[in-house]
Amino acid sequence: MWRSAEVFLATHPTFSDSACRFDVALVHYQRQVENGTQPEAFAPTLPTIRLGQALSVGGCRLTLRDYLPGAFGQ
Repeated sequence: MWRSAEVFLATHPTFSDSACRFDVALVHYQRQVENGTQPEAFAPTLPTIRLGQALSVGGCRLTLRDYLPGAFGQ
């Protein structure tokens, strides 16, 4: 993850002098069984996401398992 942060900042050097915080989200992914209906269009605004609460997006069921704000600390 640390390397990913370094790559991001190398790719986006305008952020290298900014106060950056890298959060980490652990998300459980489960493909939903197709029932013959069309998938819902991606909503322009997402609902509030809470730990343990599932969210269906584009035929997938996503559940936020853990969230670590400022995972790399100062």
